Order: sequence, then structure tokens, then C-alpha cells
Amino acid sequence: MQIVSLIAGVAEIICASGFEDCLVSRFYECDYSKNLTGIPACSSPETDVNVSVIEIDKNVKMLFRNPHLFIE
Repeated sequence: MQIVSLIAGVAEIICASGFEDCLVSRFYECDYSKNLTGIPACSSPETDVNVSVIEIDKNVKMLFRNPHLFIE
């Protein structure tokens, strides 16, 4: 069985239930337990999350005004 977790809390439940070996990918914020950081992330933030909330808000609004920016 292969599992991809898109919710951090679900990844924790998967690990606590003994299915950590089945986890093949995770949401980028799933980093608990520390073992999860070695599992590839299947997503990433579209904006810099290390800035102020106001700056994040401006960046997200800009992305929605310019949807072509979502395409890599």
C-alpha cells in the first residue's frame, strides 16, 4: 500500500498507526515526526512563507489576479 498525506494531522495518525513505511509523499507542512522530513513533499507554497502576514496576503492576491503564475 502507498499513502500520500495532504494533511499534517493525518500524516501523524498514519505514523502513530504503524503505517509510516507506506507513506510515499506528504504535504510540505507535514514535518512531525522528524522521520517525515525524509519523505518527499508533493506540494510547496506558491509564495514565501517567511515574510509578514501582510506580505503573504499581497502575494496571494497577486497570484489570484494572475493565474498563469501558478503554472511552472
